[in-house]
Amino acid sequence: MRVRVFYHDKCFDGACSASLFTRFHRECIAPSGAAYEYHGLVHRAGALFDESDFTGDENAIVDFKYSPSPKITWWFDHHQSAFLTAQIAQAAQTPGKAAVDNRLKQAADLLRSWDGRMTADSPAASIVFRTRQALWPLILQPKLGNAWDSYSWAESNFAEEEIIMHGSATTASTSGGPSTPSEWLPPDFPNWDALLTEAVRRGLDSGKAPDDLARWKFGSWHVVDLEHPIFGMLPIVKSWAGTGEQPLVGDSVTIKQVGRAFGPSQRFTMDWSAPDTSTENITLGQSGNPLSPWFRDQWPAWYNGTTFPLPFSQHAVASQTAHTLQLVP
Repeated sequence: MRVRVFYHDKCFDGACSASLFTRFHRECIAPSGAAYEYHGLVHRAGALFDESDFTGDENAIVDFKYSPSPKITWWFDHHQSAFLTAQIAQAAQTPGKAAVDNRLKQAADLLRSWDGRMTADSPAASIVFRTRQALWPLILQPKLGNAWDSYSWAESNFAEEEIIMHGSATTASTSGGPSTPSEWLPPDFPNWDALLTEAVRRGLDSGKAPDDLARWKFGSWHVVDLEHPIFGMLPIVKSWAGTGEQPLVGDSVTIKQVGRAFGPSQRFTMDWSAPDTSTENITLGQSGNPLSPWFRDQWPAWYNGTTFPLPFSQHAVASQTAHTLQLVP
């Protein structure tokens, strides 16, 4: 048996996923032996896969976007966007669907070519974010009425992912009659595609999306704005003492979990085999005084995802000391 494994190239998760899948397949599926070949995939605009590459007896995709190709035998991924984006895109532009407007067609095209990253320049990220928000009331209001907005659960993102991925499933009748739709499908919708289409439409409307969705950049409205707790209340110095609105990448369901007013207050990485290679940075700086040079000196590193060395041993600290503050009685 010849098995081709397609994985996210130049990515730790991709390499680990390919290795784990190979171990699983070799021990559980093909203990008598199989030849494994590996093909790295990269996110890019347009088509992400070349069908002519799926030449194995079995073809597997790991840590990458979903492909509906019938040649794919296995697919594993831990990103919400990898599969549910395809579900939303398919629902937003199904042949014969009524009232498919131009924005829905463009939304489907943008989602199909999306690389799955919540970057500031991505219009697809705006579509997915707003669609997820719009889906909850559509699902919960028929069951809870006006109390739907009281729903709060730490794992609601996982619940929504599961509902989207499995919501179109039907339940077989025990009496031999016709199957019944999923209990998550509201009675006002004939099928799951119609529900997802309406979620996209409402997401575009609630987010005030422009007519040309290509201009609806995620960072144009998804921003971070950190304010000084005291000076932020004074209009004259508010902008000077804070960051102001800055385009923000990532959201509440990405590894970089951030929002307008929340995010990691500290990034700390410790290597116990080599403590002196540890790194650390905080949001703005050590000082709370806007006049201090250490008030906002760490902000560029926090915002751009870089960091600073954090030495531990006496020798390493001494070699990297820039200045010394001595406190005397």
